[in-house]
Amino acid sequence: MSQREEDLKVWYKGKFVSVSEIKKQKRIEVLKDADLTILKTLLEKDEPMRAEELAKELNMSKGYVYTIVNKRLTPKYTVRIGKRKFLVGLTEEGVKAAKGA
Repeated sequence: MSQREEDLKVWYKGKFVSVSEIKKQKRIEVLKDADLTILKTLLEKDEPMRAEELAKELNMSKGYVYTIVNKRLTPKYTVRIGKRKFLVGLTEEGVKAAKGA
């Protein structure tokens, strides 16, 4: 039986604390594999892409890509260009994250 990362305890400043507490204190943001895949694809394409094009390219559902872009990547790593059929472009932080991954 494996524990979730957030439930694990680590030694921090003389006591054991949860990983989630360290993330809060250090403001660590962990990108998931799907997040990085989207960022890397945008970097490889070298231009903004429509969300549905990303979904097709990565063999993901449109809803999943929309959720990742809207909830986890925007505004730090990506920018939405347009309203309904929006383009997804990389910010400077998004480029750094894609290159560093």
